[in-house]
Amino acid sequence: MTKCPVHYRLLSILLLVLVLFAGCRPAKSSRPNILLIMTDQQPVSCVGAYGNSQIKTPYLDQLAEEGHLMRNFYIAAFPCSPSRASLLSGRYLHHHNVSTNNVRMDPSIPVMGQILGAAGYRTGYFGKAHLGGSMYVGRTGGDGIDYLHTPGETPDPVGDAIRDYWYHERIETDSGWSSQRHEGGPGEDQAQLGFDQWKGGWKHYKDWLIQHGQEAFARVAGNHDDFQSAPEGEHMFSQLGPEYHMAHFFTDQTEAFIQENSKKPLGSSLVLFWTSPPGSTTEAMGHSFFVGRNKSSSQFSR
Repeated sequence: MTKCPVHYRLLSILLLVLVLFAGCRPAKSSRPNILLIMTDQQPVSCVGAYGNSQIKTPYLDQLAEEGHLMRNFYIAAFPCSPSRASLLSGRYLHHHNVSTNNVRMDPSIPVMGQILGAAGYRTGYFGKAHLGGSMYVGRTGGDGIDYLHTPGETPDPVGDAIRDYWYHERIETDSGWSSQRHEGGPGEDQAQLGFDQWKGGWKHYKDWLIQHGQEAFARVAGNHDDFQSAPEGEHMFSQLGPEYHMAHFFTDQTEAFIQENSKKPLGSSLVLFWTSPPGSTTEAMGHSFFVGRNKSSSQFSR
């Protein structure tokens, strides 16, 4: 039996998803534009459309009402990087070898950006990828505070101070599979995976904060760090506020890409929008998120 090449299987999966979301409406183009949105660290129990009456997610609920709401589905892998690698490549973990976080995805594996780019799509990726190695380059420790600056040094969380890129490679040894660390890799800051435009949650986001006069935020915020008000596991909210939250930055970048390509033919654009953790952005919203007061709002309200 002849096996279909993996890039054809991936394209078939993607087209099947598009057909499902198209419903019974007549197609305007045989090549639809694609906008794929994925939130980070948001369980299904935190979406109103899945029965939670305490947390308000009106825009997600609208998408569910106007599209298809899946109630029986499986994920390819649980951790961040392996799950994203499977979605982008159409392969299971044991075929793409991204076994855990910080493992760099093999650039020779065909993924969504490359496949649709070769088919004539203009492609953009906005948000966290975590497929190019460590997301937190420039750290000297794992506490999320020290970005290679000594006390009293002029804060410069971007530019030359961001260095020490590294990644893991999954290799086979005589005693089994193991992870081998290498220096280098694109981190979150370089275009990869075949996408034309790329904005990540580290240097690009920190640059944006500094451009908006938020040097203090730029020193502590990025990727999973959204300047939380309390340690992990406790009642918390993001102290960035909605105007400087990563969701704001990524939304602006995504909107700009869509507007730039809006006058071009249908079926010519692929946009992947991976949002940051959906933590509340004010104390009142954080309180509402945990105790159920009807004051919260969706991060997609923009």
